[in-house]
Amino acid sequence: MYVPLVYNQVREYQRARVLYWKGTSMVLKVIVKKGEAGYYVARCPALKGCWSQGKSEQEALDNIKEAIEGWLEVEEEKVGKALHGATSIHSVKI
Repeated sequence: MYVPLVYNQVREYQRARVLYWKGTSMVLKVIVKKGEAGYYVARCPALKGCWSQGKSEQEALDNIKEAIEGWLEVEEEKVGKALHGATSIHSVKI
């Protein structure tokens, strides 16, 4: 029997999916553009609101890696709060 997921369930699933990738290698697309002020601006379209910048393209890439790690940590905290400690979360390598 097919049971449609409500919006909150879909959001929780997306956050839980982020936890699966924590601690493993993953490849994400990053877009880097030269901004008006001469800085390079980097963003990761797969992670809403994940942006960074740098004086050079390489610095922007280094900074976006750090921003991605921070974004994933925040998502992990959100999932933990959403579950209210009633469930334990584990990483399983497949």
